[in-house]
Amino acid sequence: MGQYTLNVEIDDTWVDYFTQHEYHFCFARVIRGASGEHISNVIAHSDIVMPSIQVTLKDDFAMAASSQGFSSGTKIALATPHRRVDKGQSATLPSWDAGLTKSDSDSAPRDGFLFDTTPAAAAVLIQSVNGKNRPVYITPHGVMGQSSKEPIVPLPRVAVWFQRDVEIGTMMDAWMRKAFFVPMGTDGSISTVLYDAKGCWHVVGQPIDYTHGRFAKHLAGVMSPLSDKASGMSGSGDMMF
Repeated sequence: MGQYTLNVEIDDTWVDYFTQHEYHFCFARVIRGASGEHISNVIAHSDIVMPSIQVTLKDDFAMAASSQGFSSGTKIALATPHRRVDKGQSATLPSWDAGLTKSDSDSAPRDGFLFDTTPAAAAVLIQSVNGKNRPVYITPHGVMGQSSKEPIVPLPRVAVWFQRDVEIGTMMDAWMRKAFFVPMGTDGSISTVLYDAKGCWHVVGQPIDYTHGRFAKHLAGVMSPLSDKASGMSGSGDMMF
């Protein structure tokens, strides 16, 4: 079973700041859905902000169905028990009473899954995150119509950011504009990202691009550790991480 670990290092100045202002560290998977878009739309993990945080993903997947359409800020509610699936398999929902079945399928992507539903439903992909089964994706554009199919492919990228008022399993969209995307390595690999004293994300061991992953500085009128001069941005009233 494949495994990938992300180590997150956060500068002490920001640990104090985020703790004071009740921000949490958040993590999401990047998934390719039916439209071909690269989507991160579920908070797969969150934690209090600490100097060191570790997130471990295992290639241990399950599928479930939901009767709710995508709604940012709403927690996912499953309408069926989840059923473990392997890559290259289909998860089929013939009816709500029957629940999900799984099977090998020539129609399923080799590096992902196929959700095949007869009733109108949304697909939910679940993965092992830090040893717990967590939703990592839901059909992004509302429930699919009757007799619909959706290919779902986990991509080798994850997203990290900071946010207040979070709960694992919550659907979200707007916050992903503020996320930093990290490439996953090969099976068994460990990556490390740093949120440095300047308020910039970067992958340790790679050149720092200070034009990417850099964020503004104000939160509810309170100055962050980034000064106006250091941030190079005028105050907007919002703090984006």
